[in-house]
Amino acid sequence: MKTKTFLVALLGAVVTAFCACEVNDPDSGGGGNGGSGDGGGSSTPSYVVNGRLPGVFTVGQGKKVSFSMGNLLYLASEDKWAFAPKQYQKVGGTYEGNIFHNGVKSDNNYASKTYDGWIDAFLFGAGNEPWLRNQDIYSHTDFIEWGSHPISNGGNKANQWRTLTEDEWTYLFTMRKDADKKFGFCEIQNALMLIYDEYTSIYAIMLIPDSWTRPSGIAFTPLGKDSNWGWFPNNGEGFWYRSTNARPEVNVYTVSEFEKLSKSGVVFLPGNGQLGGGGKYSERSDAGYYWSASRKKASTTDAPYADCVMFDLLNIWPYMSMAVNDLASVRLVQDVK
Repeated sequence: MKTKTFLVALLGAVVTAFCACEVNDPDSGGGGNGGSGDGGGSSTPSYVVNGRLPGVFTVGQGKKVSFSMGNLLYLASEDKWAFAPKQYQKVGGTYEGNIFHNGVKSDNNYASKTYDGWIDAFLFGAGNEPWLRNQDIYSHTDFIEWGSHPISNGGNKANQWRTLTEDEWTYLFTMRKDADKKFGFCEIQNALMLIYDEYTSIYAIMLIPDSWTRPSGIAFTPLGKDSNWGWFPNNGEGFWYRSTNARPEVNVYTVSEFEKLSKSGVVFLPGNGQLGGGGKYSERSDAGYYWSASRKKASTTDAPYADCVMFDLLNIWPYMSMAVNDLASVRLVQDVK
């Protein structure tokens, strides 16, 4: 009986270590999938080079980029920038997230100039003051490139990374060769940690590189094959890919299948929620907001706005106007020559 109890406990520990994917220090290079205690961390996969994923994507005439291995993170107490080691990892808020620091789950709600935890939700262009929250919309208007800073697990040199513009995001989704066959929705099972050590799915947009060999045994259905979906204008405020009468087909993957897809060059933009001006961080694993580098004025107001990529399970907006004092995620790229 004691032997059986021990084996059950051991199996539970192994499953927890595999699924939790918690991160103590994203640039620690710790072994395995880590744990919430000191010394945890997610090791950088062998196919990642200085924080860069292997896939190549065309974002304009003669312009190609590769994406960072995960969303951008900031640790105010050490003035340190890093990338999430896995593409599905996020800080989240009170209840969701799988990013830890010194054994404590990080939380975007606690962002401050001295916060001893990671954050991954930022005001538009807040490259010099990433902790800013609840700013007046007219007091925060300049764009400071996040990628101008050294990123500890992304080469650790200044000006190695940059943010895509509105035009580049739009080209990626709509104008590169076979664009309609190279993006879709997906669900990654048991990848997102909830409070009390429970695990659930996280949703993401998948971006397929220009040249791609699909991993054996793993299916992919692009959104462009769904006849119920198409591009619709939005009165000059962007346009979106949405359903006329049905939810899209969602590709469902295990964490193991996700790893194979990442190794093949696929980029995942995970649902990371957002924070509206003056509000609390909104935890949503099925919706994401990602800043571009492009400022604009919305047609209905003189207030400063900027463009972001937005998605949920009913819409994809390659660019959508959002107030500069809202919070969104950041995914950086490197130019490929």
